Amino acid sequence: MTDFSDPAVSGQALSSGHMAHHEGLADGLFEVASASVTGTYTVPQGAAHDVTMTGSTTFSFTAPTSTIGTVSHSFMLRLAGAFTPTWPASVKWDGGAAPTYTTPSLYVFTTLDSGTTWLGSQVGRAFA
Repeated sequence: MTDFSDPAVSGQALSSGHMAHHEGLADGLFEVASASVTGTYTVPQGAAHDVTMTGSTTFSFTAPTSTIGTVSHSFMLRLAGAFTPTWPASVKWDGGAAPTYTTPSLYVFTTLDSGTTWLGSQVGRAFA
């Protein structure tokens, strides 16, 4: 197994940006297990989110903190619940329109401009 936290241990010469990326993913895991979400849910920074809607839910995304000059950030969202999500206007969807939601679904969101625009894609749905 490669240890990205210490290039001296792994023998790899990794850039500080590469290290910050891997440490950010490890430190950024944010999970909401069986959250009772009704109303507005603001997705904080983190690599993965697990949200269960218990009512109509409007999502908003926080802007990523710039690390070593980067303006990009990605996260996964596993969404469950028998309600329809409302997405931020800042999301530009793969295919040009928000996909049909089926519980549970998995989404990936990426920003390349510090959160002004988010590129969204549903990568799976109706997992059994």
